[in-house]
Amino acid sequence: MILFHAVPVIPLDGWMQSQHWSTPRGDPIGLAGLHALLWIGLAPTLAAVLAWVRLVGGRSLASIGLTGPAPLKTVLRGLAVGFGTVALVVVAIWMAGGMQAAGLGQAWRSPVSLLHIGLLLLRFMFQATVEEVIFRGWVLSVVARKTNVAVAMLLVSLVFCFLHFSPHQPPQVILSTFLFSLFACAWALWTGNIWGVMGWHAGWNWLLTTGFELPVAGMGAHLPALLVALRPQGLDTLTGCTQGPGGSYLCSIFFVAAIAWIHWRKTRGAHNSSPTSR
Repeated sequence: MILFHAVPVIPLDGWMQSQHWSTPRGDPIGLAGLHALLWIGLAPTLAAVLAWVRLVGGRSLASIGLTGPAPLKTVLRGLAVGFGTVALVVVAIWMAGGMQAAGLGQAWRSPVSLLHIGLLLLRFMFQATVEEVIFRGWVLSVVARKTNVAVAMLLVSLVFCFLHFSPHQPPQVILSTFLFSLFACAWALWTGNIWGVMGWHAGWNWLLTTGFELPVAGMGAHLPALLVALRPQGLDTLTGCTQGPGGSYLCSIFFVAAIAWIHWRKTRGAHNSSPTSR
């Protein structure tokens, strides 16, 4: 999986720099760089994984979480949950004094900005699709079969952190990234598919960067905010600093609480369906 993710980047890296879409460190330059990074950079990875699953593993797409009734409805429900949960985290940081408002709904004054924001939703949906198919669909299911669910969640989340790591990243950001993956794993295992968590992942990233003009994993959209433009202030552990609210300790607290809630719901569901509870 690491090879599938890294190998396409090697030949594309120099070309992306020649187009002035990325820096020598691989960071996207502007909105065009952000689109290029996540469309062009992720498409070969998705193609390689799907080819491996079908042609080498001989498995169906249903075996990697692309199963279940009403997938579109489930994705849209996950998208709405993503909007609500990221707004909850941002408001919590704001109320704790970690954010300052710098403008209200400025994107609505620019039709061009609204067009770019709509295109970014498609881009974040594609990014979420690729990452969820790889991590919570393919790798999680394979490792769980060969070991057990707990080991699979741990290994998938460690590799997720590794592939999202950047030099000089604060420990709090690494922890939050790890918990992000654990939460996504727990959701996928709870529902038996990746449609919902795919929508949640896209909604979380999209509203964070377009709704509040805040970075996602250190990357910004460079567009005016749909809702409220916010600027971090105070301690980096509260605001997440350049990494965005995803690096805040309040975000980590949210993920821990959400994982515990999923575990409680799953345990209660198993208890209610057991013969002794009837």
